[in-house]
Amino acid sequence: GSLSERYQRLDSSLIQQVGAWQLLQGGVEWTQDRYKGVNRLVGDDRGQQVTTADYWLQDRLQLGPRVTLTLGGRITNNSMFGVYAVPKLGLLVRLTPRLLLRGSFGRGFRAPTVGELYYHYLHPESGYQVIGNPNLDPETSRSFSTGMTYRFDRVRLTFDLFRNDIRNLIETGQAGFPQTSAELAQLFEMYQIPASYQAIPGLFTFLKVNRGQVFTEGLETGVEVSPFRNFALRG
Repeated sequence: GSLSERYQRLDSSLIQQVGAWQLLQGGVEWTQDRYKGVNRLVGDDRGQQVTTADYWLQDRLQLGPRVTLTLGGRITNNSMFGVYAVPKLGLLVRLTPRLLLRGSFGRGFRAPTVGELYYHYLHPESGYQVIGNPNLDPETSRSFSTGMTYRFDRVRLTFDLFRNDIRNLIETGQAGFPQTSAELAQLFEMYQIPASYQAIPGLFTFLKVNRGQVFTEGLETGVEVSPFRNFALRG
């Protein structure tokens, strides 16, 4: 098969200091992805296209000599999935000259890519095929983290706890080995995938799917030692 992709991106940002205690940042990002190719995407050489415009703003406020508050947000306008707005919040507290505390909260949004929606990548020589899913929903998420940094002499210690809750995680699922056209049609009916996706029976089949509720959580620690100037060990 053939493959052609035209990816365009434009972005612009502004930074404005407001007095001695406030920093405003904002910007616009525009992307367009056009993807086409025989035996690659539904539509073959007609291809598929998605356009996204992002508008973001961040305000960093110094609430005294020891506390910094960061407020921000992003609005995404996706040509396939419409408009989504996501906020974020961060707090930094210098409790002592050696001890720094931090915390953050944010939401996220990721639309399916052109390939995830429209793949019909057939590779009979290797015995597999990858099929997109036009019924995918965008991923949405919320993230929490809290942590600390402690310095003494030439040593810096870090400690962070985090959790990410993700809804409609997009991933590649194994759909088995449909041996006949009837089995393949049953699989497509299960996921409501149109017959125009042109899969082939007798190949190991991968499908793009949503996972309803997923989370990651954990603990990260680190240490940095600087035994002398211009040299550091991290672990």
